[in-house]
Amino acid sequence: MDNSTTKISVLLVDDSPLVRAILRQVLLSAGDFTIVGEAGDGQEAVRLAATLKPQIITMDLAMPLLGGLEAITQIMSNAPTRILVISDPSVVAERNAAFDAITRGALDLVTKPAAWIKSERDQLIQTLHRLAKVPVVFHPRGSYEHRRLKPLPAKPIVINEPEVIVIGASTGGPRVLQEILAKRPTDFPIPIVIVQHLGEDFAQGFIDWLDSTVNISVREAHNNCSFKPGQVLVGIRGHHIALSSTKRIRLQADPPRNGHQPSIDILFESAAEAFGANVVGILLTGMGSDGAFGLNMIHKTGGITIAQNEASCVVFGMPKVAIELGGVNSILSINEINQLLDSLAKSVKPKVGSDL
Repeated sequence: MDNSTTKISVLLVDDSPLVRAILRQVLLSAGDFTIVGEAGDGQEAVRLAATLKPQIITMDLAMPLLGGLEAITQIMSNAPTRILVISDPSVVAERNAAFDAITRGALDLVTKPAAWIKSERDQLIQTLHRLAKVPVVFHPRGSYEHRRLKPLPAKPIVINEPEVIVIGASTGGPRVLQEILAKRPTDFPIPIVIVQHLGEDFAQGFIDWLDSTVNISVREAHNNCSFKPGQVLVGIRGHHIALSSTKRIRLQADPPRNGHQPSIDILFESAAEAFGANVVGILLTGMGSDGAFGLNMIHKTGGITIAQNEASCVVFGMPKVAIELGGVNSILSINEINQLLDSLAKSVKPKVGSDL
């Protein structure tokens, strides 16, 4: 029986015929993909995206005629498509290249492996299956300004002494986090701790990219490091991160939770245990349920809980589960989250004699 109509259609974009041949073989061997076209440069990719309308595009970044970044910009502005960046580690190592792709509308990134062993092939197939479920969003250069945003309530949420803001994000998160952190001044008075699901190959590049594009300091969370105002700590690879009541990071080598290490739930749960009602929890775009139960725990201990709204999410998965659990105080757009954080900052009284 011909079940080709149920297969995921893919456009392969890479200037190397060998790489395209490997990708073609990997996807066709999986049995549930169909290759609708191939392009060796960005110009051809833009043209084929509009004419073939594939469900997913695999996109190289370094190509002749038109590079991958500009191709992503044009595709997402004119013929929105799910895009997975597959590029050389040397290109990914350039801290802005990979995450510029995310801000322009790419959904995820993977590096080209040196050898396409079974685990590498399986991971690629799993990633493409996951992205195939993501709704396609018109994306004029990473901006949400085209969306109609409802205004904040007349009385924005404020808590007396917010000790820490914890944020969790997955698919689509890098772009949203950049939009939020770009609005934070260098002296933002509340520590921010983040867990972002992302492949380990991109961890350092992601942190460097964020730190270079926002004013507030962004650093990777390390064991026993302190979290303090004017600083953003990010957990992104290896160990889970948890918060202590002494305002220090504790790294935990526990097994993955919800398939993730670090897990957003573990960060949120530890924040609730350590700071109770003085926590602000924000759950952003992402697939699955990680963070939903932890956000519910923050809610139960009296903290403020925010879920990103569906209109501004790339994937309305994790926030949706949190809302269904009943642990969300407010469902907000990115603009509204920024306004809320501004209000929270104004509520913090200067700590006389503090060295923070």
